[in-house]
Amino acid sequence: MDIVYYIVYDSATGEIFASGTCSEQDYPNQARPGYDLMQAQGDYYHNYVKDGQLYAYTDAQVAAKSVPQQPYMKWSNTTFSWYDSRTSDQINTQTAYQVRAQRDGYLYACDWTQIPNNPLTPEVQQEWAVYRQALRNVPEQPGFPLNVTWPTPPS
Repeated sequence: MDIVYYIVYDSATGEIFASGTCSEQDYPNQARPGYDLMQAQGDYYHNYVKDGQLYAYTDAQVAAKSVPQQPYMKWSNTTFSWYDSRTSDQINTQTAYQVRAQRDGYLYACDWTQIPNNPLTPEVQQEWAVYRQALRNVPEQPGFPLNVTWPTPPS
């Protein structure tokens, strides 16, 4: 029984999704729906497939591809670099979530200014109330979420 090396890859991108060894008899069973199968020895970090041929990345490309990325980042075997695969709507949604979380942190940090018996004068407490309202209004700014002007807290 002969052992063969195999690669399962996406012919559109050249990305290798699986690799391994199996018996020659089991080779056809390694196929995955939507992917191509070839007999070759390689892996995701060191190789890619172009026009049905296996190629090796350079050391610099291996180093770049090995850097951990966010799940939405995809590797390009055309430019040999990472790119953001999100749509502009997805970017806006995620950025809005992050800006709101930052705003909520600012609000949390000054909650104490609005509780009874705090050490602030009524005038300073009112300045903090105005600041907190400006924080709550951040999502209403015209450039939200990509261009936000943060209010300045009272001194």
